[in-house]
Amino acid sequence: MRIGHISPAKSNIPNGRGGPTRIFTYLNESLYKINQELTVFGHKNSKISGKLKYLYNEELVSNNDFLKAEAGEKELYIMLHMQYAYLNSTNIDIMQSHSIRSLPVGKMYPELPSVITLHGPINDQHIFMLKKFNSSNVHFVLVSNSRKSQLSKYVNNFSIILNGIDLNKIKPCYDKSDYFLYVGRIIPSKGLHLAIDVCLNLNKKLIIIGKPDNTYSDSEKYFENEIHKHLNNSLITYISEVSHEEIFKYYQNAIALFFPLLDPTEEGMPNVLAESLASGTPIIAFKNNFTTELLEDEKDSLLANTINDLVRCVKDIKKISNRQCRINAELKFSSTRMAHQYYNLYQHLLNK
Repeated sequence: MRIGHISPAKSNIPNGRGGPTRIFTYLNESLYKINQELTVFGHKNSKISGKLKYLYNEELVSNNDFLKAEAGEKELYIMLHMQYAYLNSTNIDIMQSHSIRSLPVGKMYPELPSVITLHGPINDQHIFMLKKFNSSNVHFVLVSNSRKSQLSKYVNNFSIILNGIDLNKIKPCYDKSDYFLYVGRIIPSKGLHLAIDVCLNLNKKLIIIGKPDNTYSDSEKYFENEIHKHLNNSLITYISEVSHEEIFKYYQNAIALFFPLLDPTEEGMPNVLAESLASGTPIIAFKNNFTTELLEDEKDSLLANTINDLVRCVKDIKKISNRQCRINAELKFSSTRMAHQYYNLYQHLLNK
């Protein structure tokens, strides 16, 4: 089977920042162990397994022309990356993409089966593209069951495959420090302000790693009004960004990861949950269809029913076995498991 794998256009370095970028890397390396007939459409300096083909000499986040471009021009850069992959698909049996932007291009190649994994939140632009360019040769992967209610009305051909991570790169730690942790975008629906309130009320330390997301109009305002005022408190430590390798140290030493998500539709399947559990660190979150699918209440996490219930979770979190967190990560979030599920899907689509 000859697989084509399109990397995210903006950044496709191994283990780069951004969820889809890391999932691309984890899937690519695990797929290559299964099947070496793998062509990767990345950039010239990509250090990735498989036969490399590229349009750009560098990832777009390092391309000065791209960074200076207006929003519409940036979209053109990304679309050209997708088009290049399909133009060079002569010896490809099936194409894998991690961006819905490949959908219009894939529709122009009806004889080539394509798989598109839908990561992250779905916005109006995504829904427009699903309505306008959906095609019978395209099969979608949804990264959690909770996505079905949101997307099943727009896509007929889809499978559910949970994201996986390279567990060999994350060593668990069972001797914890004295702080709680928040990792992720700082937007209202993520509920960071609730984690801060709980920690201040209980006199607990909280380390925040993340920054506002300028794709959300209210993100900067939320940061200034709800978060910034607490950053001079000795209990709150704010770090805007760290390297992907360094962030594992924060996971490993944290008592628990706060994930007080208020709107489950804002997430596909966040890597922070898998990375935290792989580090032996339990999770505090709200109970909903999204978290009950990915987590096991009272085994690797404590799930709150209300905002006030978060206090109970903080007080009881040390009852969770750190070793069980790692075991659950190995059972559910392995990149090897993910790659075999994708490979079986490719076989099924080609046979059909």
